[in-house]
This record gives sequence, structure tokens and C-alpha cells, in this order.
Amino acid sequence: MHSGKKRQQKIISQDWSWPLWPILPLYPYGQRRTLRKEIVKDTIWTFDQIQGIFYVTVPIRMTVVRMVGGGLFVYAPIAPTQECVRLVNELVEKYGEVSFHSGGYEFRQAFSF
Repeated sequence: MHSGKKRQQKIISQDWSWPLWPILPLYPYGQRRTLRKEIVKDTIWTFDQIQGIFYVTVPIRMTVVRMVGGGLFVYAPIAPTQECVRLVNELVEKYGEVSFHSGGYEFRQAFSF
């Protein structure tokens, strides 16, 4: 029983892994949890991660909007951890491909199909 829980925790921590953190060493360093919340049913979702310096942490937010003509529009991309990519891909499977307004090279690479 305990080994299954440890394995699950290891998978989750790998899912939160962010290997590029040394470039800009902000808290929580190599681990970034992504929380997805549906704001408007089947239309708008937010993805939050925490970052900070010293004792001040703040949420950073990416917004994904379902476009009328199909597909998804991503505004203000966040760190594309495995968890973040998986959560976005769940929406891609349902609503179509991803479009970006701008954003980091690493995020675009995570979604280059």
C-alpha cells in the first residue's frame, strides 16, 4: 500500500517539474503546481501557478479561451510543466488546436504538434 502511494507522489512531483528554474530562480524553484479552473462553462479557463521571491509569493495566471471559429486561444502562457501541458491537452482534445497571442518559446515548443 505504501509503495503505491510513494509511486503516485513521485509521478505527481515529476508532473510538476520545471527544469528551467535556474534561469530565473523564483520560488517554488523546480516544482510548479498548475491549477485549472473553469470560469465560464466550456468557454474560459484559468491556469494558476505560484511564484515568488523570499517570503512573498503570488499567483501567475494563464487564460485559455474557446474561440467561436474553433480552437483555443492562450493568453499569458505560464511554465509548461507536464501537468500544465496535460491539462491544456485535455481541452485541445475536446475543442481543437491552440493559438497564442505571444509568449515564451518553451511554451510554444511544448505544444508544437
